[in-house]
This record gives sequence, structure tokens and C-alpha cells, in this order.
Amino acid sequence: MEKKNEILFRATMGIILFAVLVFVPGMLGAQSYPKKPVDMICPHAPGAGTDAGGRIIATYLTGKWGVPVNVVNKPGGMAIPGTLDALKSAPDGYTVLVDGHSTNTMQAAVMKDLPPEFGLRTPVAKVIMVPSFYIVRADAPWKTLAEAMDHARKNPAAFKYSAGILSSINNFCLTQLLETAKVDPNPGRVTFDKGHTPSLQALLGGHVQFGIGFIGDLKSLYPSKIRALAVTSPQRIKEYPEIPTTREAGYPGANIVGWYGVSAPPKLPEDIVNLWVKSLSDAQQDPKFQEIAEKMGHLVRFVGHKDMIAELSEEYKVYREIAEKTGLRK
Repeated sequence: MEKKNEILFRATMGIILFAVLVFVPGMLGAQSYPKKPVDMICPHAPGAGTDAGGRIIATYLTGKWGVPVNVVNKPGGMAIPGTLDALKSAPDGYTVLVDGHSTNTMQAAVMKDLPPEFGLRTPVAKVIMVPSFYIVRADAPWKTLAEAMDHARKNPAAFKYSAGILSSINNFCLTQLLETAKVDPNPGRVTFDKGHTPSLQALLGGHVQFGIGFIGDLKSLYPSKIRALAVTSPQRIKEYPEIPTTREAGYPGANIVGWYGVSAPPKLPEDIVNLWVKSLSDAQQDPKFQEIAEKMGHLVRFVGHKDMIAELSEEYKVYREIAEKTGLRK
């Protein structure tokens, strides 16, 4: 079963591109869509990062299209049921998926027995970039990432770090960093099945020494409660220019950046794909969209349909290798 799913997922990106390009567009044209409310299914609970990203997108499209675009939360079951509800919907553009790193390539990398339908989707666009900050408490003895990693190498079992759920960006970012720094990531991993918030609370409470933070965390906790040692983004974050990138900190191989965006059922007509892509591309040029995203702790980075397919293929290779080498794949 695993081998079959693996073949399906590895082929998915090419299959989806082929399906979209050869699917004969229906009589529904871009000018007649959308005519009624659009549902964006979010397989996570309200308040989660995916939910917040989806609501930014939905608010913008509601104004742009003149019809309600609604985020519909369907959490639970490791986000699988909600994801499948979206992907099994009619390919008419009226039900899509609020997609993201944890419900796409990361989840496929760690879970052996995902339903085959999980990999069959039409990637539409990435819209929001989610860089990770490697953080410690403000009173920690390490001032740089190199100092923290040197300590971890000398004391791997005592160096406790807070990972999120199995398919979380926390888990992948921290595992990738420790692998890059030549530190066994398994002895010190502390997993929090309920997500990022309890893992952050564990760091603040001194129960773990090292963890992941996001821009929203920095807005309320930095620098009084946490110290940020590096960020995984390609460039420094404008709002925090004093925090080096992982490349600048000496760990260029620790470069995972998460994302939120939109995917749809397979065989979504090309004219509807193009309308979504154009509309979401326009969002990155909209000052109000930029402002709202930044206020909610997100950065705008648009990647359209074809480039998204290529990026997902590369992401999956990286995440699958990490998952297999470190025993994350279950």
C-alpha cells in the first residue's frame, strides 16, 4: 500500500499539470465565474496558521469578486478528512482547499498510508510565506545559533527542543537544523500533539531549551521573553533586520520556509485556474492585502500554478528524506 501511495504522490505533480492542461475547458468562462459563494475548506481549527492565511485570502477575494468567499473549518483526523472533502468536491471552482505545507508535502512525507486521493489535487497558488525563527528564552546562555548548536553537539540527550505535531513545520525545521549541525535530532525531541502553542509555552516555561517561533510570536514575545537566533527565510525580515538568516548564521542547509495558499480538486477547468491565479497574483500588489497579512504576522509571496507544481515536487523530496532518515515517517 505504501509503495502504491508513494508512486501516486511522486507522480501527482506531473499528473495534475497534465490533467489541467488537457482538460477541455467547459462552457463556463472566466467572465461568468464566480456567480455564487465560494467555500474554502480549511482542515484546521479556527485560529490555526492555515485558517488565518485562508481568511486573509478569502477577505481579499470577496472584495475583488463581489461574491462571498467563505472559510469553512473542518478540523480533526490529522487534517485528512477536511482535505479529502475539498479534493473530492466537484471541480467547478466553488469548493477549494486552504492548502499549506502541513497538509501537503509534509504530511505526505511522514504518513505512509494516506488515501491515494490525498495527492490528487490541482495546485493553484502559494500566497503567503511562513519563515521560521529558531528561538531560545531571553535568559538563555546562547547568543548565536552556532553557540546553541555547539552545546547541542556536546549534550545531545540533554538538549531538549519543542517539536510540534508529526507533520508540523516545527518538527521539520528543527530536525533539518540539527541534521545540518551534525546533531542527532532524536534524543532531545519533545513532541506536542496539540500543535505550536503548547510547544511555545514549554519553551517559555523552561521545560525545553530550544524551539521555533513565527513572526506573530515575535510581535508579542521578542525580545523580552524570547531571543531569536536566526530565521529560515532567504533574506532578513524587514521588521527584524537584526536577526540573521540561517545562511548568515552558518547553517545554509536549514532553510525550510512554510506557506499557505490554495489547491483545488483535480481537473479544475483551465479558465477557472487562470482566474484564481490572476486574482491571487494581483493580491501581492495590493497595499491593503499586504498590510493585513503583515498585521497577522504573515509575509506575502506569490507562486503561481506551474511554479507551485515544481516547488511541491522539490519540497516532497526534501521532506521525505528528512522523515526517513530521522524516523518521522510512520
